[in-house]
Amino acid sequence: MARDYKVVVTVSDLTGYGQRNDIERAVAAGFDHHLVKPLNPDQLTALLGGVAPTVRH
Repeated sequence: MARDYKVVVTVSDLTGYGQRNDIERAVAAGFDHHLVKPLNPDQLTALLGGVAPTVRH
């Protein structure tokens, strides 16, 4: 019996651009998170801690 699965992927971008319109463009392009250089290690750790592989039936 075949099962249909939906894999949920979280997509983040890392860029040197952090103005409001840059963030809006990233969201419009489908990114879930917009990170700005220089990257804060605590921010990345928090982001990765909240992301887990997910498969939905």
